[in-house]
Amino acid sequence: MAHRKYRDRAEVITKKRGAKIGDSKKTLIDWLRDIIRQKPSIEDELEKTSAGIYDKISPLFEDETLRRIIPSVKSIVEQLTDWEIFDPIQRIIDPVEYVYDFYKKLSADVHVVPDKTSIGKRILAGKELFETEVIPDELNRYTEDLHRVMDIGIVVELNILENISNEKSKKWLNERLIALTELGLSYASTKIVEMINTKGDKP
Repeated sequence: MAHRKYRDRAEVITKKRGAKIGDSKKTLIDWLRDIIRQKPSIEDELEKTSAGIYDKISPLFEDETLRRIIPSVKSIVEQLTDWEIFDPIQRIIDPVEYVYDFYKKLSADVHVVPDKTSIGKRILAGKELFETEVIPDELNRYTEDLHRVMDIGIVVELNILENISNEKSKKWLNERLIALTELGLSYASTKIVEMINTKGDKP
């Protein structure tokens, strides 16, 4: 959202979510356009330092009405898919299923669903509650989840940085390809191979 090239192609978010502010319905895109209109220099700041977007949208989290402008996680995944940020994942499987459903699974751990807490897992596994003991099945699940997060995260970063791909960056990526392949990060490896073999920058 910090970059205009994405804001101008945010059809999914524009259609999915909004909140009535005053006499009109506003979306996150409307909010960002309004603050840029009030202070045009913000647009250049965001292009240079994309993390600055968090400062601009922080008021949305503090106001109950404005909070409704924030797109749902599912809408965000759908928008990222439309921007092809999950390529090559999205050529093989629906990112809503692969990424969003996985996010819901991880959220159960974060938001303390009883069966997903450490104590809850111990009870379900028939273990002593207060003894330090590794539960092999849970450790395996954790490593599988971490592996998947790594693969998705690297793919997202590669797609965001693809436009600045050059011979130097291709060489750097090629040097890391073996390690990613050995780690079984199949989507990330596929993306790197495609980037290395692409001639010229992506339009």
